Amino acid sequence: KARRHSAEAIIFFTNQELTLSERDELAKLASPINLDTYHLERIASCLDSPSGYGLRLEFVSIEMTKEEQVSFFNERDQVLYEIKDRLLSLTTEKKGKVTHSGIATVPIQQINSDFYNSTYSIFGSKLMECKSCGEIFRAQRTASASLFMSYGGLETVTCPACGKVQAFR
Repeated sequence: KARRHSAEAIIFFTNQELTLSERDELAKLASPINLDTYHLERIASCLDSPSGYGLRLEFVSIEMTKEEQVSFFNERDQVLYEIKDRLLSLTTEKKGKVTHSGIATVPIQQINSDFYNSTYSIFGSKLMECKSCGEIFRAQRTASASLFMSYGGLETVTCPACGKVQAFR
């Protein structure tokens, strides 16, 4: 079927043990299509690595040891730092130059608050792009606004680069 559909590769998953000779035989049968085989031992190895601990807990109900928890969170934090670095580099590319050492944070202003109008964001902040100058900045609720969830009303933010006021949605 893979040949019929001109597939370039096949990923084969099995919860069975496969010997080296069985894996070689599968690769020969699949040739010239590339074959990547995930057999019992390889799947177990993936689940016993820091990036697999969460999946192992969620789907196989094997709890993490304290050491595994530390490794899992360190791995996850590293991914978050990489995302942050990439976001900063995209911001720099978009603007063409670095004008500050990070993303500015501005407060969200609440106008005409109406407790009964329950359109609100449960999150206290998000990244925004100024519609006027293209500046990327973080809109952040103040501690008191986050505490009371800022029910309804119009919320605005002011661009730190050009001063344009726009709606926070």
